[in-house]
Amino acid sequence: MRRNPLRAGGDGGVIVIRNDRGGLVAKRAEQIRQIRRSGQRVEIRGGTVCLSSCTMYLGLPGTCISPNTTFAFTGRRAMAAAWHRMSSTTGRR
Repeated sequence: MRRNPLRAGGDGGVIVIRNDRGGLVAKRAEQIRQIRRSGQRVEIRGGTVCLSSCTMYLGLPGTCISPNTTFAFTGRRAMAAAWHRMSSTTGRR
């Protein structure tokens, strides 16, 4: 069983991400929608990795990123389509 990298921190609504190796894009997109609705902030902390669908957190406002984080992006069309849908719902123009 894979461990869930999503953890609510003790920082009053901050979600801490560590060593997230990605996952299903549709599932991640739903998590992102829930986080956006709740107004919680995301912090990607530590000497950590954020791979594949984890990078979708970067589209959330106020996401804090540790300078020691390693990112890896995939070129899959499903991820690109989901990212486009998520980023187009931010209300920014």
